Amino acid sequence: MKFTEKKKLIALQFNKTGGNTMKKLSLLLLVTCFFLLNGQAAAQENFTEGAVWRVTLVNIKPGKGADFWRDLRQNLKPTWEEMKKQGVILDYTVNIKSTTDEPGDWNVALAFQYKNFAALDGLGAKTDPITLKVLGTAEARREAAVKRIEYGSTVASFMMRQSRQRICRAEAVHRLWRL
Repeated sequence: MKFTEKKKLIALQFNKTGGNTMKKLSLLLLVTCFFLLNGQAAAQENFTEGAVWRVTLVNIKPGKGADFWRDLRQNLKPTWEEMKKQGVILDYTVNIKSTTDEPGDWNVALAFQYKNFAALDGLGAKTDPITLKVLGTAEARREAAVKRIEYGSTVASFMMRQSRQRICRAEAVHRLWRL
């Protein structure tokens, strides 16, 4: 059988089955795409990365609560507000712990939100002019820092990454089929 005769025979067989072959090919292509996309979805992470938080846990020393809160109101809060205004931090929070687990446990958490880890690069160079603006001089800044040691101590300081959970694959497929 010659090559051209084979082509005619294949074309004739295709015309006899016609749409069935095209339907089968389309279905095969659809199933293949589904499995490829499903494999990619399985490889993705379960969450999206968000902002970065620096959290400092502080233990206020007995009898120094009034001094601690005065320093926070007069010196720290204006500094943090200026940092926020200039875009050095996105936000900050002051959290009070209601319970104590052991002596020397922290009772105040100070948290500062940054856009990402890159925002921490050169942080000292960004905050130095701000603290000088708020406190006036380098000497006044140093004295305030020394007094803070009298008011409380740092129990822990750590970084956290905020995250948002992604929807599960079953929910994503369900949403896709509803479209």
